[in-house]
Amino acid sequence: MLKFEVSKTKKKEQFDIPILLIFFTRFDTTKMTFEKIREQKPYKLYLGSDGPRTGTNDMEKIEKVRTWLLNNIDWDCEVIKFFNDFNKGTKYGVSEHIIKFFKNEEMGIVLEDDCLPQSTFFPFCCELLYKYKDDERTGLISGNNFSFSKHDKRYSYFFGSFPTTSGWASWARVFKDYDVEIKKWPEVYTNPSFRKSYSTKWEYEFWKDNFQNIYNGTSMTWDYQIHFMNKINNRCAIMPTVNLVSNIGHGAPDAVYCLNPNDPASNIPSEEIELPLRHPNNFLIDYEKDDTLVNFYCFGIKRFFIFLYRKLPLPIKKIYRFFKSKFKKK
Repeated sequence: MLKFEVSKTKKKEQFDIPILLIFFTRFDTTKMTFEKIREQKPYKLYLGSDGPRTGTNDMEKIEKVRTWLLNNIDWDCEVIKFFNDFNKGTKYGVSEHIIKFFKNEEMGIVLEDDCLPQSTFFPFCCELLYKYKDDERTGLISGNNFSFSKHDKRYSYFFGSFPTTSGWASWARVFKDYDVEIKKWPEVYTNPSFRKSYSTKWEYEFWKDNFQNIYNGTSMTWDYQIHFMNKINNRCAIMPTVNLVSNIGHGAPDAVYCLNPNDPASNIPSEEIELPLRHPNNFLIDYEKDDTLVNFYCFGIKRFFIFLYRKLPLPIKKIYRFFKSKFKKK
């Protein structure tokens, strides 16, 4: 149910980008993420919470988190509550919160309860939301850098084709195209340009299988649909040159979707980004960072190291094979 609190007058020192915080039953991680939001004192805060699952004690935990959050908004702030009375699940609960958020706002920041941002994540998003507000080439501003590539210190961010969503920002002009069911998938799949748009067979197979599962209704994710949306509309993601947000919820008690504590995206260290931001001179996709990210994030540790091995100079590969053969003989 959507409820509005009385709007307060925005003050000059308040953060002027609306923020959506999505949470469920996890009190500890929600509190940590909220404290980072509280530092910014946004003039408008959206709270998105799914309802209890059948046959559980979820409601008690949900009410604890909801009540604590509402009691700790101690600055002048308009609060908009998306509080579900019953459980819609990860796919529909989260996606509906995001859709409603961008129907209300021209632009905004989205954080889930287990996405812990650095303080400079907020001005990073704010500046780039305004800078690329009308640029149809951009679809999402990510707070993540999982590429593990050597950072180009000349610039604060780069452009990539794979959006990551552990702390992110976007625009209403983009999310008007979001479809959690990806009903255009059959049309996209039969188009030869879809296969050609991926640099490797691995990457193509990964996304083909995931998009098919979403279309069939067997996948309960909401975020791969963002990649699909940006892919078919030729939009890219803006990625920071340092990781600004750490996902602290993998395998945590009451985790719903990210159950594996050893997930490669779990607890990746974050750091502050240097301000003021340094903008790239050219609008070009960094395909090298893209490849590193895709191999790590999509295909897991084993294929990530295979990918790194392929990047090694031939003399280093020969040394590696020599020592590997020696150990195998033993």
